Amino acid sequence: MACLAWMPARAHAQWPIDSLAALPITTPLQWSTPNTGPSPMCSDSAGGFLVPLAVYSSNPPTGSNSAFDMVVRRIDASGGSPWAWPGPESPRMGMPEAIAPDGLGGAWVAADTTQAWPYGTMFAAHVSAAGIMGPKVVLGSSDYYGSATATSDGSGGVFVVYRSMEAPDYGTGLRIQHIGADNALKLAPGGLLLHGASTDRFASLESCTDGHGGVFVSWTRYPSSGGGSSAYLVHVASTGELVGPAKDLPPGVVTSIGPRIEHILSDGVDRVRAIWIGPGANSAPAILMQRLDANCAPMWPSDVTVSGYASSKYVIMNSGGGEVIVGWSDGSASYLAIRAQRVGVDGSLRWPIGGVEVVRVPGNNIAQMAVASDGSGGAMIGYVDYIPFGQINSYIYYEAARVTADGVRAWPTPGFRFDADASFKTSLTAFPSFDGRVIFAWVDTRTPSGGSAYNIWAQLITPKGAFYAGAATGVPDGRAISSVHAWPQPAAGGVEMALPGDAGGSDVRLLDVAGRLVREWHVPAGSTRTSWDARDAKGALVPPGLYLARVKSSHGEQVARVVIAR
Repeated sequence: MACLAWMPARAHAQWPIDSLAALPITTPLQWSTPNTGPSPMCSDSAGGFLVPLAVYSSNPPTGSNSAFDMVVRRIDASGGSPWAWPGPESPRMGMPEAIAPDGLGGAWVAADTTQAWPYGTMFAAHVSAAGIMGPKVVLGSSDYYGSATATSDGSGGVFVVYRSMEAPDYGTGLRIQHIGADNALKLAPGGLLLHGASTDRFASLESCTDGHGGVFVSWTRYPSSGGGSSAYLVHVASTGELVGPAKDLPPGVVTSIGPRIEHILSDGVDRVRAIWIGPGANSAPAILMQRLDANCAPMWPSDVTVSGYASSKYVIMNSGGGEVIVGWSDGSASYLAIRAQRVGVDGSLRWPIGGVEVVRVPGNNIAQMAVASDGSGGAMIGYVDYIPFGQINSYIYYEAARVTADGVRAWPTPGFRFDADASFKTSLTAFPSFDGRVIFAWVDTRTPSGGSAYNIWAQLITPKGAFYAGAATGVPDGRAISSVHAWPQPAAGGVEMALPGDAGGSDVRLLDVAGRLVREWHVPAGSTRTSWDARDAKGALVPPGLYLARVKSSHGEQVARVVIAR
């Protein structure tokens, strides 16, 4: 059986309640990845987040990224860290490139060590929820830039896709490697070649789970000789085999599905959403979306136009019931705004054509958008609001806005300004916490003691558009945090659930990906366990696929994904 577990909470210092006083995550004494680029971050699956950092080695070799050790910091829902400073360490790991949560409060991290131009080595290592760092696993030779993406396999392991250096001509390729929970390589040394050696440029590298142990991977190729770009999407099964048309093509050759893919998002078992900028109505640029099956074939008759305004800044998130919310910056009117649209599992637009206005922005540009669930089927969107020089002292603000599940603007316009410090800001990321709260984390040039250096900061925002002014965290000491995760996935039979012992009991509802109710029941007060036998309300076995377990109690409503595979 798969087990749904709630991670225990810890209380720490209170989150700041001032737009000029965010929570410092790093210090000036710690050199971190943001000095050369964005730092990867991920949810800790328990209301907080994790961030890997590169720090100077005490005994570095000369002229090499292996001069950097890697540490991982974990910030919990209270704003404190359950791990001793500075965090679990992996010597000579190099520059963190990607991180993927393991679903149990820990994560896998991929990092690159450039040894001698143009060669490098891509590593991966696991850090547990208890802060224990596992051994480094060698994935293969990486190119000088070392970009990568990581996705959990749902069973304690991880898939890592990385830019590889292909002998003998220093060409750049793309490879994927699967590491099991036992730290063993599941594919041949060097991994599976997804795209052969090339002098072309690869961008928008992304991956997401297929819902039962495999992974979808997408990227865009820009020819070095010029000309148009090509977008690629492949499906790699848990066995490491290519699924669909690509399996019959020569090694390193895949099927192009269009000129560009910006983002992909898991959408049930063997289903994926892709979103990009492309020709819409009358060939005008637009934000487009398509749902694809296990063979990477389109499931909708035509691409869906999410927005006729081709914004270069947009975000996408799952909103429950097989639907997604897309938010984008919109300058089509005489003012600047953020708009949003909800897209159903069948490709239908749930909100009015053109989307709903989430917020009007007083500045002259929107950038660095990030989105997370508000815990109620809606979304909280963070963004940078640039203010023209000469009007005020600070020209970059971080603000947030919220749209409800019904497509209603939740807060007055303009949005809630949660950081107004006069500093350069970048790499905004959002993580859902508890009771609809969202943690925003970012990099900026201020330091906790003054001066200027790259450091990571964070802030907690409530669904009412305010700082959280409670003591430490909304979860009292000793109470379990209601963040649910299935482990392992998939489940061949029933699902066992561990519940927080709630004085009023818990209501459990199982939904399919279309949002249809499959079964529901009440768990009596004080009970800490329940189970689902993978049957519907009439006693029939449910078909294999993705289901959503919604558990409602005094802790709020939390959602867990449950995959049934037979």
